Amino acid sequence: MIKLFHLPTKLILAFSVLFYFICPVNPQAAASIPSIVGPLKVTEDSYPFGAAFTTTVPQDLSRFGYVEEEFLMSGKANVYDFDPAGKVIVKTPDAPYTTRILVRRPSATGKFSGNVIVELLNPSLLFDWDPQWMFSNGYFMKHGDIWVGVTVKPVAAKALKKFDPERYTSISWANPLPSDKCCPVPDSFLSDTDAETAERFAFHRIAKYYCNDEKIVYQ
Repeated sequence: MIKLFHLPTKLILAFSVLFYFICPVNPQAAASIPSIVGPLKVTEDSYPFGAAFTTTVPQDLSRFGYVEEEFLMSGKANVYDFDPAGKVIVKTPDAPYTTRILVRRPSATGKFSGNVIVELLNPSLLFDWDPQWMFSNGYFMKHGDIWVGVTVKPVAAKALKKFDPERYTSISWANPLPSDKCCPVPDSFLSDTDAETAERFAFHRIAKYYCNDEKIVYQ
């Protein structure tokens, strides 16, 4: 159960909906609260992969009163499997990971709508791309929504490291099982990292920007 205090009504509603849609598969094996690094510095030589100003049709988010920030999130997540009865079980608990989050948000706190859109970045091209943002960014920015893009597949993590090895050196989706006790992790591999990433980031980071004297309590 999650209790929030001193948060605007819109923000409470948005986070509540977000939590119910992305809660872990097995609530008895909830993942740990991750650590967050960022926002990462942006320089001429080091910037986010997929940054708005680098796309095929470059976007100057400042024209719309928006900023873009990138974070690294590290924690532990569970890997799931099915038992003989078809029930979901935790195959490997507390597998360490580091992934990245790309955030586009209103620069002025008063412009925030209370809506947080979490997009699992699409790896179909063997790297992260953001079709939801591509088709809907005009609507998001018009209404003051926050967009959060999350790297969720090993193949995309490999592309990030190739793009900027130094910036993304800590990103890791290593298989927690010994190689002789598991099959290779496919590109479709998912754990509760994705649910944890979106949920924890929304509560712990976005609230920081848009709430005064926020207090968030997990139970």
